[in-house]
Amino acid sequence: IADNTILSCGEDGAIIEMDVRTKNYTKLLTVREKHRKIPLFSITAHPHECKYAVSGRDKFVRVYDRRNERHVLTRHCPQDVLDRNASLRYISCCVYNYNGSELLASFNDESIYLFNANDQRLGSFVHKYQGHINSATIKGVNFFGAKSEYIVTG
Repeated sequence: IADNTILSCGEDGAIIEMDVRTKNYTKLLTVREKHRKIPLFSITAHPHECKYAVSGRDKFVRVYDRRNERHVLTRHCPQDVLDRNASLRYISCCVYNYNGSELLASFNDESIYLFNANDQRLGSFVHKYQGHINSATIKGVNFFGAKSEYIVTG
């Protein structure tokens, strides 16, 4: 993403790109699952590639390639969440690490999961951070440190 470009998402499922120099915006796509719009809470741009990830009111972090946004490039969800009837699950926040090799996601009434951003196998994850319950409010999660050595939430 260029320095003068902002990506935004919303509860209408739309992903919008805005050029701050012109104040013009373009609707890139509306995220859907089986023709149902997915309300979105979080968007994160890959730091080095033409990709971005979104999360919202379902159990998947979806990754899109800016060169072909018509189809989801990959989806991330831990196997234990997939195995449960998790219709009420949602992801309040997802974020790439400093070099784009990992994705972090905060699931409601669940834990924080770390995904290998290059692993396209649905259900696989690198680590599950427990002791954090995201239920009463929408909580953010982020990497901290020059090389994303730490994980912070609040």
